[in-house]
Amino acid sequence: MRRLLIILSLILCSISPQCFAQSNRNARVAYVLKNLGVNSATQKKLQPLLEGYLDEKKAASDEYNALKGKLKANIKSETLTNDQASRLLSLRWAAEAKETAVKKKYTEKFETVLSAKKTYKCFGLLNDKKSKVQGKSKSKDEDDDDD
Repeated sequence: MRRLLIILSLILCSISPQCFAQSNRNARVAYVLKNLGVNSATQKKLQPLLEGYLDEKKAASDEYNALKGKLKANIKSETLTNDQASRLLSLRWAAEAKETAVKKKYTEKFETVLSAKKTYKCFGLLNDKKSKVQGKSKSKDEDDDDD
């Protein structure tokens, strides 16, 4: 019995963060589809678009997030060098520009399936806090770190 628990623990520990990111994406897609107020045929057309949007939006900031993760201790202790801060700023602006391009691209794609009004509502739902998507109640301070 003890061996089984150890093996199960190892398996659970080896689950990659990618699996959790995938489930967060799926939860967000389900949340948008549920709250958008469209019929099931439209939902079927929209689901792959939502998944593609979330994947591309995340990929747009991967380089920035990777460097920010590496420098997390320096950021927290406020010991960033000027070169590190400059690189972070440069990557941040580039990531934001890429995200804007992704949003414009998917606005056009969403409007092939949805009206402009529903597309606007869709982006609002996509930007809801993680706690709202998961149906949890959190304090304002905790919400700031979710997205």
